[in-house]
Amino acid sequence: MKRCLSRRREMRMSQERLAAQMRERGHPSWRQTTVAKLEAGQRPLSLNEAVSLSELLGVPLVPSGPAAEELAALKARERALLNGLESLVELCREVR
Repeated sequence: MKRCLSRRREMRMSQERLAAQMRERGHPSWRQTTVAKLEAGQRPLSLNEAVSLSELLGVPLVPSGPAAEELAALKARERALLNGLESLVELCREVR
């Protein structure tokens, strides 16, 4: 949540203002303390909250840069493993 803290500060937005904007987006329980706990890593974030927060702060939910490249490489390996597994299953069926 350091990225959210950094971005909020870059935008010169107070914790109270961010909480108010989250309430306006349909998260009625958000208060200044909610933002403080979130930024301190002491509160989980729901998917709906993450989407709203991402939109408010202009922070993408999808990784970019080296993290995105690493994720793409992992997905490629996963696809290769699944393809190999499917081939193995087909071979086993043919042997029967």
